[in-house]
Amino acid sequence: MKSAAILFPVALLAPFQAFAATPATATGSAALAMFAGRWQLHGSFMAFGAKKPTHVTGVNDCKWSSDRHLFLVCNGVAHIEGVAAPQYQLSVYTYDAASGKYRFAGITTDADVASPDLGLQGKTWSYSGSFTDKAGKKHWFRTLNVFDSPDRYRYEIQNSGDGVHWTTTGSGVSERR
Repeated sequence: MKSAAILFPVALLAPFQAFAATPATATGSAALAMFAGRWQLHGSFMAFGAKKPTHVTGVNDCKWSSDRHLFLVCNGVAHIEGVAAPQYQLSVYTYDAASGKYRFAGITTDADVASPDLGLQGKTWSYSGSFTDKAGKKHWFRTLNVFDSPDRYRYEIQNSGDGVHWTTTGSGVSERR
């Protein structure tokens, strides 16, 4: 369940902005550069078993780790309704030119680590994965970031019991500031 739980901050704290990329990884870096910048978010999600949505706000700052544009590093903080302490996450994005795949890793202050599959199709980034619960049942999860403009995207947090039919359990907006 930790994989699904860490995806929530990922969805909320993943921003974007267009930047120039280095020639060596132009395609991958150019797309990842959409995440560079400072972002503010607001939204809500349904916690497991909750009867009403939980509201959340946050900020995320993403910068290249060097002038080579190989790793994009993001420091984020989310304020979740009903949770006294802010929730912090460090995220790292990269592009593997050999496989043509984007990679993501996120770590929280609880030392929970998540590495969901990261993909891009059109104007939509997806973070996806699955896990098996204690009863042996497999569950799928994904977060979709749908870009409306270079300065704004909508996110949807979704879950599935079969990997085909999805239920949206959270949504919101993130805007570049």
